Amino acid sequence: MEPTEREKTLYAVFPDVEKQLKFPCETLHRLWQKYFEQYPEGYQSTAFYKHDNLYKNRSHPSMHIVHKAGDKMFIDFAGEKLEVVDPLTREI
Repeated sequence: MEPTEREKTLYAVFPDVEKQLKFPCETLHRLWQKYFEQYPEGYQSTAFYKHDNLYKNRSHPSMHIVHKAGDKMFIDFAGEKLEVVDPLTREI
């Protein structure tokens, strides 16, 4: 099935949306608002989110890693970088 012009326009926006989401405090809702201001005849938020999910699943397939429990520790940290402070000197 051939995508419509509306879908083509939407999917052309997603590479930029993906880049913008890497910035702190940027949300998918705010990016949808910017999209909708630029394309008033475009998709509403729920459809935008659905298509964004489909885009991510197609462009970034994931891989399942099998490991023994307790063998490795995985840390996923999102946000500001942590600072380690020496309790004696108060030096960062």
